[in-house]
Amino acid sequence: MHAATRYPLRVAFVSFAFTILTMASSAYAQSDAETALIAARKAFDEQQFSEARDLLITASQTDADNPDIHLLLGKSHYHLGEIQQAMSAWRQTLRLAPQQEYAKRMLEALSDNAIDYDTRLAVVANLIEANILEPLPAELDKLRTAAKLTDTQRLKLLAVEAQYYLAVGKPELAARSLSELIIRYPEDSNSAPIRLLVARVKISIGGPSLAEGLAEIAELSLLKDATEVAAAAQLEQIIFELKQGQPVLDALAKWTIDHRQHPRHTIALQNLVSGVHQLLAITTKAEPPKKNTALSAEDR
Repeated sequence: MHAATRYPLRVAFVSFAFTILTMASSAYAQSDAETALIAARKAFDEQQFSEARDLLITASQTDADNPDIHLLLGKSHYHLGEIQQAMSAWRQTLRLAPQQEYAKRMLEALSDNAIDYDTRLAVVANLIEANILEPLPAELDKLRTAAKLTDTQRLKLLAVEAQYYLAVGKPELAARSLSELIIRYPEDSNSAPIRLLVARVKISIGGPSLAEGLAEIAELSLLKDATEVAAAAQLEQIIFELKQGQPVLDALAKWTIDHRQHPRHTIALQNLVSGVHQLLAITTKAEPPKKNTALSAEDR
């Protein structure tokens, strides 16, 4: 007679025990991976990228289905200049979490598998427009110290550097980058994109330069031969007015609909969402009218 027939309880117990041991082993593995991920995040925050990478590689071996592990592993590889490994980690991130925006943006920017200076500058510009700013300081430092940049590449670097400083709320540093650009490349400083950057910096700094920046933005918004710059200038006008508390949410919503492919579409959407949230917060804080209270003359 077969053992399973003769000793059904023993077989069932062995099967149950095996299942419990498998589950326990899996739980321990996930726990180890979570511990490694926490340690890796700490190392990454302290810019110990090699340590973070090694911890995350270990974590990925015991918890291969955690997209957070692969996402941070990609960032660690990227900071170490290991572009191909970073892309591999981000591809795995997207297999597990197809909507992960950071991984998606980085792979789009690096999709041609090139790591030359033009591509790296394009990556920086792409991330700024997507408002993904975390990896940029290290990349900008590497590009600034590169000895083989052409004049065209150096011009682009100074422009994206100014954009980055604007994005993180440091317009004085953006002004410094633009001053260097204007001194090095005076013939290019009157181009529409650079004029727009200068105007944005003046508006951000405020004070006496605010009126100059707004006047420049208004002029650029009317350009017919540089429609992308004109649309960006129109957006800057709307965002400025929104921050001043003016009722421009309809205009901002229309801009996002009319310019879906514009590089600053993500920024427009973020400002739209923020504006709607602020409006809702103001509305919900408004004191409701008391019951049986007569309407005032203004409310009739």
